[in-house]
Amino acid sequence: MLTSATHPLLLKEIKSELLRKAGLRVGLRLLSRFLRQRMNATYRLIRPITQIQNLAPAVLQRQFAAAKYIEVLQKGYRLISVDESVIKLTDHRKRGWVPKLRHNQVTSCSNLKSVNLIAAITSTGEVWYTVNRGITNSETFCFFLVKLVEYLDAVEGNWREHSVIMLDNVNYHRGVDTQRVMRQLHVPVLFLGPYHFRLAPVEMLFSYIKGRDLNPLGSKVVSW
Repeated sequence: MLTSATHPLLLKEIKSELLRKAGLRVGLRLLSRFLRQRMNATYRLIRPITQIQNLAPAVLQRQFAAAKYIEVLQKGYRLISVDESVIKLTDHRKRGWVPKLRHNQVTSCSNLKSVNLIAAITSTGEVWYTVNRGITNSETFCFFLVKLVEYLDAVEGNWREHSVIMLDNVNYHRGVDTQRVMRQLHVPVLFLGPYHFRLAPVEMLFSYIKGRDLNPLGSKVVSW
């Protein structure tokens, strides 16, 4: 068991528990090797989950959205997942191997001031995106949505009959101005449940861009 009731366990805590409960004295290196090789465990970044994410209303909304998601796919509809992401750095690597007593630093990284990416990816593999300076709000999102609909109308006039645009619940997606634009464009929309990131394929696109395109090596960095 690698987690306690309240938090993930560190090697020192596991070592202490083995000594306290089983009387075993194990070195940290040996313990780490055992966890990796015998238990197939990995040392990963912690992703906090707030209590509100698991409250009954949030869970029920996610279940309802997931059911609609499956229903849309079973009908053969094309899902168009749309979302926004902020790109802050030119190097998004989070960790890497480094010799002992050496800092793991990347000196070629540059800060990007308010670079925002709005993207749409479909269940059939099409991708559309825009990059802009400043923050994403209802105005910039509606502009992207208008341009996306103009493109879809030009390429396939009846796309609304077999496509659904999927959005999360950020304020400017559900705002009055955005809702008005959606009605004017006659956009079929499916809203995800709260904190339903894993059901949005566009999040995988953002992860790939930051982890690959903005990762010079496309893998772990080694500093010497």
